[in-house]
Amino acid sequence: MTVISTRSTAFMIENLLSSSVNNKNKLIENELVAQSSDNCINNNRRKRKSWSCDVCGKMFDRPSLLSRHTRTHTGEKPHVCPTCGKAFSTSSSLNTHCRIHSGEKPHSCEICGKRFTASSNLYYHRMTHTKKKPHKCSYCDKTFATPGDLRGHTHIHQGTWPYRCSQCSKGFSKQTNLKNHLLTHTGRKDYKCDVCGKLFSLHCNLKSHQKLHRNIQNTHEHDESTSATNDLSSHQFFSNKFTVDLFHLFTSVRSYP
Repeated sequence: MTVISTRSTAFMIENLLSSSVNNKNKLIENELVAQSSDNCINNNRRKRKSWSCDVCGKMFDRPSLLSRHTRTHTGEKPHVCPTCGKAFSTSSSLNTHCRIHSGEKPHSCEICGKRFTASSNLYYHRMTHTKKKPHKCSYCDKTFATPGDLRGHTHIHQGTWPYRCSQCSKGFSKQTNLKNHLLTHTGRKDYKCDVCGKLFSLHCNLKSHQKLHRNIQNTHEHDESTSATNDLSSHQFFSNKFTVDLFHLFTSVRSYP
């Protein structure tokens, strides 16, 4: 019995040692697999960023992104608007521009309901509600909500206006602003108010003018409503007073024998 017990104990110890060794081997094997996997991921990441710009050295993980980036150096704009002929470096920029002609504005502000053609415009518009102006001018203390507004302001200090009026030399940061300014020299006024007939050179000025008519109309309607309410209150007052007077008269007559 003693021999069998000793053999059983030895067998159990051997099994435990073997199991422990196997577990250690499995742990080492799993660690090696994990390290190998991490190395593969890192190698893939390095391989993915294998396209670099010859001009500035910026790295890209896709040749299409490099091609699009290269156009910022060459000035190439292969995507042309079929309506007005304006050219763009990317197809996404062209699609956003085409919404100006179609009137499509898929991006709307959840606070005021104003709609935009591009999500980036909506992003910067939201800042007007939060009053955040994180972009500070390096020449003065002025701050701006968008980098575009800051760039436009910087032209005032540097005098590097990208667009200038050929008649008065006034500078502008955007081509659309220059086009609107040129209308002040030509005297053209294509936008007419359908209420009073006043003419305007810019559509935005017409819209601002039409708001005056709406405000006047709303004020007039409010005054009429207030007047009608006052008349009704007066009528109810006198009607109720007349009823009370009749009641007093009737009770006073009945009080006599």
